[in-house]
Amino acid sequence: DFTGSTTGMGKYVKDNQPEKVMMVTECSMSDNVQIDNPNVKFIHLNSPESDLFQVTLNEAALKFVTPDSSNLVFEALSTQGYTYLIQIERSKYRRIFGAKKIRELMIELVKSKRVGVVSILNKKGGINISKIENPSLHFEPLAEVEKVSFSIMKFINHQK
Repeated sequence: DFTGSTTGMGKYVKDNQPEKVMMVTECSMSDNVQIDNPNVKFIHLNSPESDLFQVTLNEAALKFVTPDSSNLVFEALSTQGYTYLIQIERSKYRRIFGAKKIRELMIELVKSKRVGVVSILNKKGGINISKIENPSLHFEPLAEVEKVSFSIMKFINHQK
């Protein structure tokens, strides 16, 4: 098991060459790491081997996700339970990282209280949690994924 940034995960795979890997990050980023590591078997979220991940995601009451993993944020929001963004504070700046478009989307999720935030202060000698903001208790899981899937299946079935 390894948790870290996409760059960190890629370095871990390259350095350790594990037999199997499931990278929970944007698909294109995972594909790039897979290309660079042809001897490693990658398990994708839509493969039968990823069922355990989906079951765990559906059963988890709390999900902690980095804001740069926007796809995973919305996967977590489409299940029961509460989703928290992990925000790392550095002494010189504090921001939710990622591209501007993703950053704006994550900020909107925080403002609307659809997600909570765990602020982590990375200090010399360890990590300290400096603040936890809880999400609203009144949101239902997002159903966009199911709506889109249903629409696609309906379209495909009508094409036959």
